[in-house]
Amino acid sequence: MRKLVTQVLTSHGATTISGVGRLNQAWEMLVQTAKEGKPFQMIICDWHMPDGSGVDFAKKCRAHPIYKDVGFLMLTTETKIDNVVNAMLAGIDNYDVKPVQEDVLLRKLRAIAKKRFTD
Repeated sequence: MRKLVTQVLTSHGATTISGVGRLNQAWEMLVQTAKEGKPFQMIICDWHMPDGSGVDFAKKCRAHPIYKDVGFLMLTTETKIDNVVNAMLAGIDNYDVKPVQEDVLLRKLRAIAKKRFTD
């Protein structure tokens, strides 16, 4: 899934993309880039990760002073309305159900960008 999302993003002009398979690695990367003054602007995260939940990760990001306003898209196979509500309450901006379709992914990312980066 990470490769597919990366291909879609690069084919539409994204130049800096980082992908990891574990939430602990992702958090370390976020903290490091923030220290370097180059924080991420958008996070695309799976719900289920080997070392945690994407919902818990979203909460952690929203509690961080630099990542409290980061764009956040959750990719998942979870379709229960309670799960969608919990993810939104955790601070995600949008939610996409796998398998990912390029046009839907792009539309949701554009909506997040408009919400987060347009005054």
